[in-house]
Amino acid sequence: MQFLKNNYKNIIKNVAAVSLSLCMFTSPVFSSAASYDQQISDKQENIDSLESEKSALEDLVSQKQDELSSISSEIAKLESDKLAMMTTEEMAIAELEFIKQSILDSEKEIESMEKQLGELEETLVQRASIMYQNSDINWLAVFFEADNIFDFFDRIEAYKQVAKEDADLLEKVKSDKQQLELKKDQQVRLFSEKEVLLAEIESAIEDIKNKTEITEGKYAALSKLLAEMEEEESRLDDEISTMTGELENLEEKKRREEEEKRRQEEERKKQEEDKKKQEEAIKNQQGNNNTNVPSRGETNTNFCWPVASYFYVSSPFGYRTHPITHKWSMHTGVDLAASSGTAIYAAQSGVVEISTTNGGGYGYYVKIQHANGMETLYAHCSKLLVSEGETVQRGQKIAEVGKTGAATGSHLHFEVIKNGEYVQPLDYVSDDVH
Repeated sequence: MQFLKNNYKNIIKNVAAVSLSLCMFTSPVFSSAASYDQQISDKQENIDSLESEKSALEDLVSQKQDELSSISSEIAKLESDKLAMMTTEEMAIAELEFIKQSILDSEKEIESMEKQLGELEETLVQRASIMYQNSDINWLAVFFEADNIFDFFDRIEAYKQVAKEDADLLEKVKSDKQQLELKKDQQVRLFSEKEVLLAEIESAIEDIKNKTEITEGKYAALSKLLAEMEEEESRLDDEISTMTGELENLEEKKRREEEEKRRQEEERKKQEEDKKKQEEAIKNQQGNNNTNVPSRGETNTNFCWPVASYFYVSSPFGYRTHPITHKWSMHTGVDLAASSGTAIYAAQSGVVEISTTNGGGYGYYVKIQHANGMETLYAHCSKLLVSEGETVQRGQKIAEVGKTGAATGSHLHFEVIKNGEYVQPLDYVSDDVH
């Protein structure tokens, strides 16, 4: 009778726990779909704005690159023009040097001819003086000195020829001197013209240098601007990439929360069904004081209560907030609070399927296979008393209560498995301890 009272209280607590779970399902903490949609819309708008800004910047960069290419071509042309001008300058300087040397040579030649002319004039003057002094030549004597008449005329002709040759030589020297002076004058004029041309070339070279300096300054400024624009373009790429990642995260978070909401809605409906079952169990308990579980638990399986003197269900079967992970998850059995070392009994006869001290979250646990596809599991034990493959009898002590594995205190985690699926253990145990 004491068992019925305790079990009745446990059922009430289970129903309360289920009701609390339903309340938790009814008011889940989720961001609203509208909020996510607004965030996604704002983020996409920001990305579109950045993409537009980037596109405009790319157009401007392309334009500036064309300008830079044009300036580079202009610099190349200026350098080519400067090189051509410098070559012309070198040629003009060489030509000036040649003309200068020619003028010097002409001056020397003129000086030499002036000296020759002076000497010739002096010779002619002396000869003329002698001829003057001997102007009273006795032509009769010359006649008689001649061998014959022909020799006489030859002598007269010789005197005339000498006088003519002297006159011709003098005229030739004078003419050559005049020609040489004329040539010198031409060379001097040409030299002056070349000097003017050289000055113009030097001015043109200086002008090209100034233009090149200005153009190179433009090139440097434009290159710097392009580098800054490309840096800004890279920054926009990074920002777009970051925002795109944030957008994908938002969409993924929205999708996951929608899936979680759907899953929790399904769990809520299942909890409602469990609540109805618990309420029906309470009604059955109130209507029949000699039982606390459905009659099929006794007639079909006749499982005994697995721990003696402890009937408090500290955590019911079904979804709950895990006491360690604090996540909403399925609790596949019931937790029966009991002191460490309390005896644990086999709920029904069967064969030990598992008996291990390395059960992960279960800690030390035993699993027994029964008839009709039924299995029971006993977890968080402090001590195991049976081995795998061993046959055990209903009510046989198989282990002792503990808190091994993922447990916050001493208790027995008891599971009932039917045809591979977890079922409500309280539906299969009777008031018989062992």
